Amino acid sequence: MMRIAKHIKLIFLSWLVLILPQKVNASEITAINFLGNAIGQVISTGAVIGPDGNNIGSITADSMIVNADGIIIGGVVPQGIVIGNDNRLLGKSFADGFVRSFSGKVLGKTLPNGLVIDDAGNVLGAVLYPGLIYSPDGNTIGRFTGGGDYINLEGQKIGFVSSNGYAYRKTGDDYALDGRLISAKMVVSGDGKFVGSIAPTGRIMDFEGKDIGSVHANGFAYNNSGKIIGGIVNTKYAFNQAGRYIGVVTYNGEVKSLETVVGYYRPDGNIINSNGEVVGYAVGISATANDNSGQYLGYLIPNGQIVRGNEIVGLLGARGYVYNKDGVKIGKINGTGPIYDALAHLKGIALKNGNVVSLGGSRIGYMSGNMAFDSNGTLIGGVMDGIIASDDNNKPLGAAMLMLRLRQAP
Repeated sequence: MMRIAKHIKLIFLSWLVLILPQKVNASEITAINFLGNAIGQVISTGAVIGPDGNNIGSITADSMIVNADGIIIGGVVPQGIVIGNDNRLLGKSFADGFVRSFSGKVLGKTLPNGLVIDDAGNVLGAVLYPGLIYSPDGNTIGRFTGGGDYINLEGQKIGFVSSNGYAYRKTGDDYALDGRLISAKMVVSGDGKFVGSIAPTGRIMDFEGKDIGSVHANGFAYNNSGKIIGGIVNTKYAFNQAGRYIGVVTYNGEVKSLETVVGYYRPDGNIINSNGEVVGYAVGISATANDNSGQYLGYLIPNGQIVRGNEIVGLLGARGYVYNKDGVKIGKINGTGPIYDALAHLKGIALKNGNVVSLGGSRIGYMSGNMAFDSNGTLIGGVMDGIIASDDNNKPLGAAMLMLRLRQAP
């Protein structure tokens, strides 16, 4: 256990070195809340000191800030490249929490979940970190650079990366979906066990340093025989089957409520207990919701609240539906990623702001859950991300890939 703990700590420290400016001291790391306002500074001990000099919390391995009661109150400012809703470079996120264009103009504020918002709480884009692009077959095919470019392994700019991390290659007058930028470093097995981490080469290494497989663009981990062995872990919120908030999915796949482990994250998005029984589901910390008419409603914060600006507009319930204070269903959490129609044709991209845009960046519709509709309300397709096909005995047969093929899992 000591060796594993040391391994995890080294990975986390290496990750901080990668995402934070090299000349920033720990005392200069800003902590922000989920409204985008600065709440303190992280010092070298990991404590967070508020403006009055008092200790208001501490930093976790997920870069979240928890208070003395173990409740999430914010996070470290995500510093990286900001991609806007038109798939174009918007600017950079800086240590003070503001997003600026390259001419220095303030464009918006960064949230701990990586979303970029304006003063009214509208989503302008998202923060992405430079890193590797993974193909549907698990190969590293390019990089997302610090300048916001998608380049191939020869260093040539070949396309763009959308604000939700998918890489598109220019093909004549159109674009083709190439793969996905994956910034997560940890991998859990199908039964929620922590099995390894992703090395800088893009391969999965266990705690003995052995190469055990690769990550594919669908977010699942495969061994060297092509069998699904797990999936990547990003920080998420966990809810029970009734939609009640139960905790946070941490970097190693554990679901924690305060300091108590209450479940484990499974790569198909479900939460299981220590007996392997499904007890809930996970939602990404940068999730947003649309209302019943397809208009942007707000973004998700801890405890399952949906917020826009300074107003709590709803509460997340069962199956991703959003309810108002009177218990009336007013919307649904948005799916994001490539949109495919019934014939498996790529139709567009579902973004964090609830819109569907063409590959050229023009708005063509809106999201309702994982389904995409055009401006006239006609269904045009859906998001297929993170889907596992199973047999009658619940044994995985394969997983949906970016190109809508099934990867066999013997």
